[in-house]
Amino acid sequence: MALFEYFGMILFLVGINCSGNDASVAALGLFVAATLTGRLSGGHFNMAITFAVYVMEAKWRNNLPIALAVAAVDLLGAFTAMTISAGLLGEKNVFILIPPGEINNLSTSYLLYLLIVEAFFTMIFVSTVLSVKYRKVSATTDGMLSNLTIAIGLYVAVRMAGPLSGGGVNPSIGTASIITAAIIFNTDDESGKYVSPIFLIPYIVGPLLGGLMAAGL
Repeated sequence: MALFEYFGMILFLVGINCSGNDASVAALGLFVAATLTGRLSGGHFNMAITFAVYVMEAKWRNNLPIALAVAAVDLLGAFTAMTISAGLLGEKNVFILIPPGEINNLSTSYLLYLLIVEAFFTMIFVSTVLSVKYRKVSATTDGMLSNLTIAIGLYVAVRMAGPLSGGGVNPSIGTASIITAAIIFNTDDESGKYVSPIFLIPYIVGPLLGGLMAAGL
């Protein structure tokens, strides 16, 4: 299960890197990754989904090791994908999950704005995932319609959140992207870019809060 989740996360995030976080490619990449690996691993590829499912199941002690393991595998897959993407595209062309045009705005009010945006659109996406998972809305036994529904949900969330926050809606990807970019650009005085690690706060806390709200709904 861990290997399938790991492979799916790499496929998903490399596609995002190669397309510059194009919403359609992100959605189709998720569809392909979930189709190839989801039936065995669950196909989360997103710590917010893992958190929401953990809350929904409410098996706090029994499911905690599983939830932590899935989150760890997704993080490992995300960092692996960023490394592969740096090799394919060049390290200066990796996907940087920061708001468009606001890389130098580190004010508390703006970070709170980003957190709220990420939380809201993650709630929409994760609500779609949970509806498919628990209400069994799929009309096919092979799960293809479920995967397509989730892919459409991701497309809508990223397409709408993209101009506002960059459209992360995924703590695993946010962590790997921001840390990788900070290492690459913050150690190069000639890059002209500075990626503050403080962006980790809205791009981790926001989606996790969105997952919690989706579980509550």
